[in-house]
Amino acid sequence: MARPCQVEVWRHAPRGPDGLVTPAGWALASRIAETLRRPYAVVLAGTAPSCIQTARAFGFSDYRVDAVFDSPAAETLGDLLPKIQRAAEERALTLLEAFLRVPETRELLFETGERLLQAIRRVAERLPAGARALAVTHAGSIEPAVLLAVGAYGGAPLEFIRECEGAAFALEGSEIVAVTSLPTPPGVAPHRPSRPPA
Repeated sequence: MARPCQVEVWRHAPRGPDGLVTPAGWALASRIAETLRRPYAVVLAGTAPSCIQTARAFGFSDYRVDAVFDSPAAETLGDLLPKIQRAAEERALTLLEAFLRVPETRELLFETGERLLQAIRRVAERLPAGARALAVTHAGSIEPAVLLAVGAYGGAPLEFIRECEGAAFALEGSEIVAVTSLPTPPGVAPHRPSRPPA
């Protein structure tokens, strides 16, 4: 039996109000770069500047920009975003948890997660047996993809993904056989807590 392929999906580095990776974000991504399991058969990034800059800070000059690794624009949420943010603040929830509590956005999460899973499967189909790929995207895509892949929409506790963290999806053909977290390595300080203070 062929060895599973692995697609690592990382959240971009910390960014400023202008959408660009901050100096602290570049430093964090450079530290993460030292821990990456090279080589990768392909490196991909979403179209956002923070995704592209993170790929560069990870030390890759040869990468492909692909809009399939973008998250839905905030405009897609329309009037729902203030409601989600209010629910997150009032109940000390992450935005993902608040999305799950607001029925109107739950469906959007499923769609976003499934879109990323389909992209991961397409990448894996082109990899040689046992090869690895790396993609840089957004937490808003990674978190629902993980939830869908592990069947955790029933409310199982999960660690939420901070900047420069991610998940590795192991695939045999198009079937996802395992999902493991890619946390901040020991000795590398995370940018901020994964949950807001209670």
